[in-house]
Amino acid sequence: MPSSPFDSKTIYQAIWDADQQQNGVPAILQSDADASTSLKDNSRGYVIVNEAEDFTKDTKVLSEVLIPETKKKTYDLCENLFNNYVLRSSRSEDTETETPEETVEINTFITAIIDTVPMRIAREYLAPDQSSDEEWFTTIREMWFTTFAIPSAKNRSGFEHVFVGEDTGKLGGYHFWYKYYLDDGAGKIDGKDVMDYFGAKYGRSAAENEEGRSVPEVITLAHVWDAYGTPDDEGDDLNKRIGGFWVGCSPEGLIALGMARFKDEKSGSTRAVINNAEYELKLFSDVDRRKASNEDKVAKHINTFYPIFKGRVAGTDTGDAVVEPPKPPVDPNP
Repeated sequence: MPSSPFDSKTIYQAIWDADQQQNGVPAILQSDADASTSLKDNSRGYVIVNEAEDFTKDTKVLSEVLIPETKKKTYDLCENLFNNYVLRSSRSEDTETETPEETVEINTFITAIIDTVPMRIAREYLAPDQSSDEEWFTTIREMWFTTFAIPSAKNRSGFEHVFVGEDTGKLGGYHFWYKYYLDDGAGKIDGKDVMDYFGAKYGRSAAENEEGRSVPEVITLAHVWDAYGTPDDEGDDLNKRIGGFWVGCSPEGLIALGMARFKDEKSGSTRAVINNAEYELKLFSDVDRRKASNEDKVAKHINTFYPIFKGRVAGTDTGDAVVEPPKPPVDPNP
């Protein structure tokens, strides 16, 4: 059986680096961008992060975003999926159905990301013995896009919860920076802002929040989403008292990180260091409680996945593994 050159100590940095070399974009602190305009490389793209200590609800935390056209495809295909989900469906007794058009959109997105470098690294780590692309395609779909039922949600998929967000009486999930950027108005054609910002939430102390705000690759915040577009009715707004997400990873970068963490769930590994910042990686997986075939209780679906910033680290040893993209699998029937 083939083995991966990565382990739980090196895999997350490897995926992050590979994603930044492909479709991810660098996150830059607002203060650094103001001090040096040379940091804003139009060919690589960038995200300017402004977790201002003095803020209003209208503060743009992602104050400026440039994703080059050469990197934009998977973001656009990911965005196409956002309107496939009904916010209240997670609390409904009715099963959310996937239309033929939505099936095509999901399959098109998976096809676009399946052979990106971060996903190839995730594949070599999670499923090095899978010989066919069809198997890997099925693994991605089942883990992220297949709906399942748990006591607190009748219809959930990992993608819906993590990338889109859910109405659970408050805001559930919602851990993709680009979705926040779009909902904050700047990334939309109509410029409609349906997001209110209520400050950094890295910890109880000013020192903890100051340290968190010094790391551009992560945001931990309180925010309120007017998900139903009813500015005159705050009663249906979705509140997130403490939420957060990495900044700058592409859709496939986040999916690859989650799939790597899915494997590590079995070994109990929950910590990772990326760019000299330590995170606790929260991931919960589940089975579909509607199916009697799940008697073995082997989790197949990502329920939620998100990082918790734990602090800066210096001189981190990430091991001796050389971060090189794995070779594409050999197609026995070219």
